[in-house]
Amino acid sequence: GRKYKKRECYIPAKYLKPISKKTPIHKPTKIDELISYANKLIGTPYVRNGKTAKGLDCSNFVAYCFKHIGIQLPTSLSGLARTTKNMVRIESILKAKRGDLLFFSSDTSDTVSHTGIYIGNSRIIHASEVAGKVVISDLTDYYTRNFCYILRYDSTD
Repeated sequence: GRKYKKRECYIPAKYLKPISKKTPIHKPTKIDELISYANKLIGTPYVRNGKTAKGLDCSNFVAYCFKHIGIQLPTSLSGLARTTKNMVRIESILKAKRGDLLFFSSDTSDTVSHTGIYIGNSRIIHASEVAGKVVISDLTDYYTRNFCYILRYDSTD
């Protein structure tokens, strides 16, 4: 190969653009902010009717996360499952997008009994009574078998 002599090169300042740490390349969306905040709550204890970071149940977890991005949602599971204000209902789990609310029944009942936030890659973040805390779960056969519907908040960017 060729050998090059070490030389200093200069680029005129007019061709340079300052790099600012304050200007991210990807501007975070409300959904990014929602999921980031939800992730900070991983490990928070599951507490039935809990409404603070000391303990949350599934519907209060969802409402708590959305409140962080300025969106008020009902805190009861039945109220959340029936909410229609700014919500679009989607019947197919295959159409889930990050930030969607997924609702589930159980193997013993067709009634909605659980909710979580879809975070992409076939996973949800939720306050799990079984795990006893906020966790990320894969959408296993149990979840797909008991899937009821999606509610998507349609005013987020």
